This record gives sequence, structure tokens and C-alpha cells, in this order.
Amino acid sequence: MSIDNHFTDGALPLIKNASNVTKRLMMMKIDDIMVVKSYELPPSYRGLKSLTGRISRDYKMYFAVVELEDNSGWKVMRVSDLVTSKKFFNFGVKSKHMENPIPEKNNNFSDADLAQMIDAKIAFARRDITDLTPRGITTTILDTLETDNDNFKGLPSDAELQGDWSVAVDAKEAARNVLESKIGNVRTMVQNVYGTGSSQYHSFKFKGMVSVPDNDLVRVGRTVHNSASKYAAGLLAEGCDAAFLLAFDMLINDFDNKIDLANFAEGDRHEGTATRTTTGNDLYTRTAKICNTAKDVYRETNPTKHNEYVIYHTSAGAPHTVSNPFTVNPMSGTVLVNIPYRANRHFTFHNAVPIPLDVFMSNDGINPVGTTKTVFGLNNLSTVCIDLHTLGDFIVVRNNNPAVIGTGTFTYEE
Repeated sequence: MSIDNHFTDGALPLIKNASNVTKRLMMMKIDDIMVVKSYELPPSYRGLKSLTGRISRDYKMYFAVVELEDNSGWKVMRVSDLVTSKKFFNFGVKSKHMENPIPEKNNNFSDADLAQMIDAKIAFARRDITDLTPRGITTTILDTLETDNDNFKGLPSDAELQGDWSVAVDAKEAARNVLESKIGNVRTMVQNVYGTGSSQYHSFKFKGMVSVPDNDLVRVGRTVHNSASKYAAGLLAEGCDAAFLLAFDMLINDFDNKIDLANFAEGDRHEGTATRTTTGNDLYTRTAKICNTAKDVYRETNPTKHNEYVIYHTSAGAPHTVSNPFTVNPMSGTVLVNIPYRANRHFTFHNAVPIPLDVFMSNDGINPVGTTKTVFGLNNLSTVCIDLHTLGDFIVVRNNNPAVIGTGTFTYEE
């Protein structure tokens, strides 16, 4: 029985190309809950304890795929059932990020600069195809590389995915605020009718509501809703009627939904960074192979063409580069280099942490002048001084995160 017969398009947001996933399934229906005895996940998700997703866009029924504690298989359950079940654990998508760290880049180019560099080398190779074909560099190889590079350019940037994540987080926080307000309304109703010292009041579990994590607030909301339904007759004079309870339930479900959407957006950003890095690494490796072959062809016969295929210029006449690691404390700035300003001085900034860091020129090592470039987490900036400003002897990095220490590498031409 194929999983594709049960889950609609987009049903598994965290499993890409579900129809191509290798799977071994035994399914049966038990009280509207499908049990999956054996479900082999794609390699990038093996070791994962849980996934979340949507079983039906039409019926809005949410499910979670979780591993049984006794390792007897995987089970698909409604989120509402899962929240109160003690047989399951690790609900959420956080473990995905821990199980699948972002791969290291094998080059110092930003994504945009890498794509441009590859385009330039392909153009050189097409021009020299007659000389390169005997060494195995064919038009077909260049066509494939060009197509893959065009696809690489079309991948969503981290800025786009971070924007989507930020929108989802803002929506989740707004839904949380509305839900907290509604729970506060119920608390006032209960206080007015039963008093804060009553057993009825304590059954609502109001204590510590504001400080609980998102998933726990959903549980608190359901507890309060269940108790409000139980004491609805006594609370009716306060406005706790059927319409109020229905609206309350919808707010709980809306917040629960937005938690999932924020998690999905965070997962998409993580996957996007990993995809761009893996794809970029492959493109760079293939391009470097072409360039190394071309340099070998022209090493003795044509120094000009040989140099056109050099990816990193290290000849005696080229500027010497210096590469230094840096650390910048939370809510602080650090001078990366203090050197006389030169408009065409090239530098590369690698952000090694998953938070944005700002880079700017400065006249005093503290205050920015000109343009501030934000380098998002685990990304690179490759540029020249004139792109930031027309003056400034200091290049500075600033960390606006209140808790995380920024680290990375700064490479510049002397």
C-alpha cells in the first residue's frame, strides 16, 4: 500500500519528493489513526525521532509521525492525541537540525560570486573547446554545468527564507498573544464566580501560564478550555457560552497551527542553507576540475589563457591576502582590520554562526560610515571596500544578538 494514496500533495512538508522516498509500509486504521509498522525515511532523516505535517489540506487534520519508545515502528497520530500520550517523545522538528548539521563550504565565494565565477569559466572553456575536448572537457559537460549553475542561481536565498521564517514567527507570536488574552478572560470569569482559592479555580491550572513554552501553552489552553466547558453553566453569566467556547477552541487550534508553520519555516531555512552549500560545493568542484585541466593545457603554451583559469590568484604580482579568525561578543563590535583605505581592496567575510552579523566601514573603529552589510548565519560576503563606502580605515563587525557570540573568518588583501 503506497503512502501516496493516503497523503495529499504537500502532506509531508519536511520530506521532499515523497513519491520517490524508499518505504516499507504496513498500515491499518485504528479509531481513525493510521499505524505505520515500518517506514524507512530518506537518508537525511534517519535517526530522526519525529516529524510533523498535515494529513489533509481539506480536513485540516494534523498529524505527527513519531517513533515508538520500544522501537517497534512509527506511528501516525493526531497532534491532539499525541500531546496527551505518554508513549511518545521528542515531538517537534528540532532534532532534525541536530541530526543534520549544515555541511562546510569548500570555497570562499558568496553564492552570487560563485555563480558568476562559474559563468566566466564556462565562457572561457567554450571559447577554448577545441583545445580542451581531447582532455575530456566537452560541450555536453559545459552545458550540464551551465544548467546546474542556472538552477543554483534560482535557489531561494537565506534572506528570503529568513524572511519567511520571521513572518511565520511573528504570526505565531500574535496568535499566542490573542490566546493568552482569551485565557486571561476565562481566569477573570472563574475568579468572579468561584474565587482564587476554590478547587474550581485550581482545576484550570492558570499558574505560570505566561512563562510556558509554546507547546505547553497549547496544552494549558486545552486544559482551560476543558475546565471552562465543564463549568460552563456556572460561568454562563460571565459570558462563557457556546459561542465563546467555540471561539476559544478556534484560537487554540490557530496557535497550534502557527507553531507548526513556524517550525516548518525554520526547517525550510535550514534545508535551504544545506542545499545551497551542497550544490555550491558540487559546482565548485566540477568547475575547479575544468580549470585545472585547462591550466595544464596552457601552462607552457599560453600564459594568458592559463591565468584566465586560475580561480584564486596567487601569483607574485597579485595582492597578498591575510586570513584571520574573529570573535565578537553579544551586542558588541570588533575591528576586523585597521588599514589605509583602498577602494578596490577585496575582502571575504565568513559568518560561522547561525545569527546575522553586520559589517561596515568606520573612521573610528566604532561608528559606521556608508553602507552596512548584513551577513546572515553561515553565509559569506565577498566584496570590495568601495561597495561599503568611499572612506574609512577600519572594517568592523557588529553582533546585535543579545546572547550568542559571533565567530568567523575575515580574509583581506593587504
